[in-house]
Amino acid sequence: MQFDTKTNEQLLAELKMLKERVKELETSALDYELIKKALFTEDELSLMKTVADHVANAMDRKHTDDELRKAHDELEMRVAERTAELAEMVDKLQKEIKERETIELSLRQSEERYALAVDGINDGIWDNDLITEEVFYSSRWKQMLGYEDDEISSSFAEWESRIHPDDHKVVMETRKAYLEGLIPAYDVKFRLRHKNGSYRWIRARGACLRDSQGKPYRMAGSHADITERKRIKNALLESEKRYRELFEKSKGTVFIVDTRGKLVDINPAGLELLGYTKEELMAMDLMNDLHITPQARLQLRKKLIPEGYVKDAELELRRKDGETVVVHVSASLMYDDEGKLSGYKGIAHDVTERKRLEQQLLQAQKMESIGLLAGGVAHEFNNLLTAIIGCVDELQESMDAHDEPSQSSIKTIQAAANQAAEFTRDLLSFSRKQVMTLQPVVVNDVITDTLKLLDKLLSKNVLFSLDLSSEMLTVMADSRQLSQVIINLAINARDSMPDGGQMKIMTWLANLNEVTAQKHGLEVPGDYAVVSVSDTGQGMDEKTLNRIFEPFFTTKGVGKGTGLGLSIVYGIIKQHKGSILVESKPGEGTVFMIYLPILPMVKAEMPRVKHQEKILPTESTGTILVVEDEEFVMHFLETTLVKAGYRLIVAEDGEEAFRKFKKHQDTISLVISDMVMPKMNGRVLYEEICKINPRIKVIFISGYSADMIECNEMPLDKVRFITKPFTKKILFEEIKSILDCK
Repeated sequence: MQFDTKTNEQLLAELKMLKERVKELETSALDYELIKKALFTEDELSLMKTVADHVANAMDRKHTDDELRKAHDELEMRVAERTAELAEMVDKLQKEIKERETIELSLRQSEERYALAVDGINDGIWDNDLITEEVFYSSRWKQMLGYEDDEISSSFAEWESRIHPDDHKVVMETRKAYLEGLIPAYDVKFRLRHKNGSYRWIRARGACLRDSQGKPYRMAGSHADITERKRIKNALLESEKRYRELFEKSKGTVFIVDTRGKLVDINPAGLELLGYTKEELMAMDLMNDLHITPQARLQLRKKLIPEGYVKDAELELRRKDGETVVVHVSASLMYDDEGKLSGYKGIAHDVTERKRLEQQLLQAQKMESIGLLAGGVAHEFNNLLTAIIGCVDELQESMDAHDEPSQSSIKTIQAAANQAAEFTRDLLSFSRKQVMTLQPVVVNDVITDTLKLLDKLLSKNVLFSLDLSSEMLTVMADSRQLSQVIINLAINARDSMPDGGQMKIMTWLANLNEVTAQKHGLEVPGDYAVVSVSDTGQGMDEKTLNRIFEPFFTTKGVGKGTGLGLSIVYGIIKQHKGSILVESKPGEGTVFMIYLPILPMVKAEMPRVKHQEKILPTESTGTILVVEDEEFVMHFLETTLVKAGYRLIVAEDGEEAFRKFKKHQDTISLVISDMVMPKMNGRVLYEEICKINPRIKVIFISGYSADMIECNEMPLDKVRFITKPFTKKILFEEIKSILDCK
């Protein structure tokens, strides 16, 4: 076969180019043998060898151009196909290499992130080979227990030996249950022993790998030191426990209200105070159902919102039984985790009783002030009446007994003066400055003795009844004044029932403890006789109740009452160390209850001083020191005593009287002195002159009848007391009586 020389050169050149291309592919490939095998089959390699042999021997052997060209074309086609396949494979290999590099980079970054995360969360890592029981503990794991890397062994037994004895069973059972597939997750809290011997609370979490049969062969996880968290949690639980105990056991009402004004929670003290169940209160519209004065609650919220808190706001609440309770509320705003207002919480203290006692105290203070005023008025008025009565008596003696018009006018003046004197005695009774004759009396006896008067006072359309105790209710009292109290209350009951009704008087024995005694306005606890006077009359509203014991206050029409009746009752009862309470509502009648202390034992009747027969003196001798700061009274005394024949030394106050007594002590046989004077009162004057002359005789005069109490300790043979206003007859009787005492 003959070959064209030019064609052979072209084939050699092409073959050379092919070899160079293959060489390039070999250089870029990772495994030349792999590429070659992947590029050519055995037949193709054999064909290439044959072609090469033909080319090498082309000069020696002659082949036909057709066979060489045919072989060349076939070879060119196969080379082109394999070149394309090789290029595709190289491109694929390059992509795989790049993907592997990307994966390796991602894996490295992931490992770095994991390592950083582990360090960041401050957890210890452990990895347990369940086949070999070898365990890897991270540096942080060891540091949790106070060890360096080389100070603790990496074994399962090392970990197990450090578990607190009280926690060991639970930990091992939890681990076993997880590995056996009985529980979905391994998460357990326990204590591990620290290097210093203490125990740290650990939370262990982990997961395991299982083979195709489901058998675990590897388990890994983390240890988190939760000691501080546990301490904080325990402290929080303890705090919550203390708060709950405080909430549940607090004597005050503790409550929580949301922004809608609905009750969220309330303690048992609040439920007891209001009488509702918690469910009833939580379903309520507090504004309308609980608050008696909704405006007060609005004012509380109006102050609470801008200021964040409110202290001692006073509210009136309606109990389930309809009664009113007064509370002082202190509250503060509440916010949620996002800082949004969620409601308010607070505590309310029941001040109902305190408010009542405050009202009582204010009433008592008011009555005391009015009493002082009434006593002062009575004192001054008695001074004037003393002069009026004395001068009228003198005028009557100097007038012609047959001058009927003059005698009639004098009698009118005397009657008016006596009526005025009775009025001042009422004022003194109210102000508790009226003289009392105290002795043991049986309350029931006083009431039955008073019935004779009550029969005349009560209307025929008033049905009267008695319910007296079978107990011997003996009290220390002035029976006359106690009878006056019963009469005044009966008259008020009668007047409250113009169309008729029922009135009842009851008595019973009551034993009051300290709290109840204070509630009733009494100083000491103990046994008390109670007198109740009730009627079915018109009753009174709260406004009237607050004023009924004030002097000159009356609900009766003009000319039908002086307004002194109940004020006198109040004064008499207080003077007996008792108290008087009243309950009334419009249209439901009224009940007065009087409390008087029971005597522990019946005492004998107090002795009374018996004076000698009192007659007007016919002959008067001696010197009298008269001490009086009131000009009208001094004029009456001077005129009367001088006319009777006495020599007088007069003084306007105690200090002047003491100086004159020292100067004339040998001639003065009697001292007549006012009790209340400027500079030195009568009691002090008496003590000072007794130091000079212990046998001196003294007559005290005063518009304050209570001043006689100060004379009770003085010897009755040397000291007497006259209440203003008095007549000259009474004055002369006392002078003769005391001067005749040896």
